[in-house]
Amino acid sequence: MSIELRKFPFPYKGMLAISNDIDSTTPDSFEYIHEIMKHPKNNIELNFSDSIWMYAKSSRNGKQLSFFDMTDEQLTPYWRRLKYYVSKGWIDTLHSYGNFSQSESSFAFSRRYAELSLNFLKKHKIQFDVWVNHGDESNTQNLGNYSYMKGATLGDDSYHFDLCKEIGVKYIWNPKQRDIFGHSSMLTPIKLKNGESIWSFPRFHSCFVSSRDKTTYQERGANFWGENKDEAVLWHPSLLDLQITKERLDQLCIDGNYSIITQHFGNIKFSSNRFTQSAIDALKLLSSYSKEKINVVSTSKLLNYNRVNQFLNYEIIELETGSIINVSSINDPVLGIQNDLTINQLDGITFYTDKPQSTFFMINGTMVKPEATKRNVSDGINKSITICSGMMGVASDISDRFKITQEFLKKCKANKKNIATSISNDERLTKTTSMSLWERAIKKSKNFNKKNAKPNKKLAPAICIGGMKCGTSTLWDMLTQHPEVLACSVKEPSYFAVRDKENLSIDEYYSIWPWDENDEEKRVIFEASTHYSKFPASNVAADQIEEIIPNAKIIYLVRDPIRRIESQLAHHISRGELSCNLLDKGRWKKNTHLFNLSRYGERILPYIKHLGKEKILIVSLEELIDDYKKALCKIENFLSLTPFNGYTQLKKSNPRRMSLGADKVSFEYDDMTYIYKMINEDVQTFIDEFFVDSSLWRAWSKVDNEQ
Repeated sequence: MSIELRKFPFPYKGMLAISNDIDSTTPDSFEYIHEIMKHPKNNIELNFSDSIWMYAKSSRNGKQLSFFDMTDEQLTPYWRRLKYYVSKGWIDTLHSYGNFSQSESSFAFSRRYAELSLNFLKKHKIQFDVWVNHGDESNTQNLGNYSYMKGATLGDDSYHFDLCKEIGVKYIWNPKQRDIFGHSSMLTPIKLKNGESIWSFPRFHSCFVSSRDKTTYQERGANFWGENKDEAVLWHPSLLDLQITKERLDQLCIDGNYSIITQHFGNIKFSSNRFTQSAIDALKLLSSYSKEKINVVSTSKLLNYNRVNQFLNYEIIELETGSIINVSSINDPVLGIQNDLTINQLDGITFYTDKPQSTFFMINGTMVKPEATKRNVSDGINKSITICSGMMGVASDISDRFKITQEFLKKCKANKKNIATSISNDERLTKTTSMSLWERAIKKSKNFNKKNAKPNKKLAPAICIGGMKCGTSTLWDMLTQHPEVLACSVKEPSYFAVRDKENLSIDEYYSIWPWDENDEEKRVIFEASTHYSKFPASNVAADQIEEIIPNAKIIYLVRDPIRRIESQLAHHISRGELSCNLLDKGRWKKNTHLFNLSRYGERILPYIKHLGKEKILIVSLEELIDDYKKALCKIENFLSLTPFNGYTQLKKSNPRRMSLGADKVSFEYDDMTYIYKMINEDVQTFIDEFFVDSSLWRAWSKVDNEQ
């Protein structure tokens, strides 16, 4: 009987994976991407896994996605969910230990990050087969033979390859052959700087284009590499239809090849956080091929299958009643011989045989159960038999994201962790402000711009940046009464710190104001977005404001730091964002977000750096309440406004709601002392820097006087 190993699982003629780098991905976009790729309603259903960082800056508030926030090295609110997604195959690649690129220049990689990562991964029994280097030459952690790559350089502070092997890494990305779509094998051994070898693999993300076609790629926004600038870079999701084409997929089947393509799906942020229709069409095209032509799997599944198939050691045992294929080992020339094989490792392995009904599998002398064996009709060459544990199919990759989410929440409940712990308090409170806020502001402004009045950019911007629960609504209600102030269409447009700088413009910013209401009296435009002083948005907002409206003046409204935290805690409880159970035994003290917003020095520092101290005015809520006319006069002088005597009596514009247990929020002296010790150094520096009259802060002064 003729028995021969088939290259791919039946009935496929090729194998492909999408290797997605986690750059620019947020928790929300991660969920959206996987829903699009896997949910049956979208008619795509592709077996797809993602990559992840261990560390990234600003991931605590949802700006990036990682297990730890690089700023304070604390676990992010999403870590439990990430851990669960790893266990379900949604994440299979370590995109290095973290984002240590030049954009995060205050953080430099060292072996310590690798040690901390390994300890965490071991504790939670997480392993990664695949390592993909990240970023620019600041990422000395990278593995390879370029001069800046120190991850395998013995004696260097960035050396970590020994730890990387403990994490389970067997394959690393090699950036060469990036313009080749299909390969007969993805595996090439690479010798690292410490003398050890590991498997490397290429990824497809560029192609050389003729001068005739270059314009088409340029119009689509493609970047170009190479000395002649003729290598188009395709790893942006908006170019997916130029990367995944019918011609390339057909050729992959004809040649019987493997392919791994590179993407950065997180960059959907440049298309309103949604895939373009052309990208959706490309994914649907790939999905149609995945039915019977191309086995679309995750990166780790493809590489593991490639290795097993290429180095499989087996023997054919002929009997009178049939044949037995006894698989004994994987004779890997780089990682070594492996004899202790499992059915999952061999999933998809297929042999051609004339008589599949009388052909059977054994693994080191043990018969494979009938339910793990699939007998196939002829594919045009011969009939075949397959080891089938289900790991290579879409179903095993959890095609319905809602089922896996519900399974995760049920597991939390079973462990006596309610939903509020699976989506932690910090996650609820520090998510990036929705981009729809500024979009709604623009939409609303159109109702006040029916005369098509031209925006007057000579009116200087005045921005109250917060802080949260410091009386911004009250100040808004008072200052917008001034006849020389043109109020924004909405109080909090939150235009800055929600998009990248290159997507912002002065024209778009000024369009948010109701120019039909403008007159010759107006001197300033005014908005009050507390988002601009939240952690860590303040860093980004200050930079963007300097770039777009460098003449802006900043009003920072503060209050007694202790009472501010008390008010914010009550606010979140009243809205159902936090449970009143946090009041038991001071559990609220673990919520770092509450303390961050009372660190006034940290919040205002970026504005001092980018705009200068002379463009910043500090006003306390207490002085506004104590003598609102005097406080408003101070603001008028700062904004060069004419004194106005027509203000109404000061009233509390946003009184505390007492629902859901918010009425129980009342700090005792021990609570106040705890807060004082947590933030005193920062607050005292702030007081000294801006000559703030802290005697009006009664709770703060009470503790301060007794220290």
